[in-house]
Amino acid sequence: MNTALEEAIFVHEHRDNLDRQARFDAAVSLAEWGVFSGAQIGTITGLNRATVAKLIGKKDRTGGRLTVESLKPLLHLAQLRRRDEVDVLAVKEALDAGASRRMCARLTGWSEGQLRRQADRAEAMTMKEGVAA
Repeated sequence: MNTALEEAIFVHEHRDNLDRQARFDAAVSLAEWGVFSGAQIGTITGLNRATVAKLIGKKDRTGGRLTVESLKPLLHLAQLRRRDEVDVLAVKEALDAGASRRMCARLTGWSEGQLRRQADRAEAMTMKEGVAA
């Protein structure tokens, strides 16, 4: 099953090997998912924001913070969600890598409230471990 996250990871990992037209096509394809902003698509594809704006003509704001470093942790979290499994440390990893709760929710299927509770649990666990060490 191909997802927006899997496509974004693939494009980012291979963008240096893609010619300009292939990066244009990738930007359009990523925009079709409707979850990434123009700036995020630019970061993923290596294209500048103005070029992405011309290609996709995106007017709606998807909002939310996302870094390329957070893509793989978000994919892992989405896979856990599909299996109906919870890993509070995976939530913490995705958020610590630079994804906002809003983007995390949009890309993984978890609600922002669920993510906040899981992140709070992870924080409590790590604080407890720090005290025990």
